[in-house]
Amino acid sequence: MPTIIVRPVGNTCNLACKYCYVDAVVSPNMSIAIFKKGLERITSFYLGENIKNIEILFHGGEPLLWGLNKYKKAEKVISESEEKYSIKYIKCIQTNLICYDSKFATFFKKITILLVRLLTVIKVKILFDYAKMDLKHLI
Repeated sequence: MPTIIVRPVGNTCNLACKYCYVDAVVSPNMSIAIFKKGLERITSFYLGENIKNIEILFHGGEPLLWGLNKYKKAEKVISESEEKYSIKYIKCIQTNLICYDSKFATFFKKITILLVRLLTVIKVKILFDYAKMDLKHLI
């Protein structure tokens, strides 16, 4: 299955990890219009190859910085494209989880977006213990 990598916030990140290969600079956010145009162009290419299942990976920087409202608008674009082209998108997000909260959890569960966690289980546990957040929203 091919993967479309979407970088909605470019290199913008809310951390400065020593191991990261990307400079954490502020980049312009992707507009929904650009997201829609890119998705249509790439989808039409894959349809020409008779591919009907495509993974969309939201990547960054830190893609959650794009904001929940933009993800809701992007989901509308994705749903319309699935209906228009009879195609299935598998949606994933690669995140450091710092901005992840119950609102993101509820929405991502509703639209079936898969979390690709960058932090190790130990770091996540330490982070959430420190922030006193509830891990059950991550499942």
